[in-house]
Amino acid sequence: MNHIPVGKCLRLLFFSLFLCFASNAQQSASSETELKKQAEKAFLSEKYEDALSPYSQLLSLYPNNTSYSYRYGVSLLLAGKIKQMQ
Repeated sequence: MNHIPVGKCLRLLFFSLFLCFASNAQQSASSETELKKQAEKAFLSEKYEDALSPYSQLLSLYPNNTSYSYRYGVSLLLAGKIKQMQ
């Protein structure tokens, strides 16, 4: 029966984990880029209802981003989700 050295198994395990994390990081970056594109496109097209979800998701990632906060607030207001003061 062949035995694989422990060091070789650990290197293989760490390499496999590295590949998994690298793949997830790349997917997150591309999905974040897609969210930004989707939000901006909807906002600039004055489709404020469609802009709400991507801006909400972006704000969960970047709660201190003033641009996302502003555009999310404007989208809420213009989509009729906030009643204007009379």
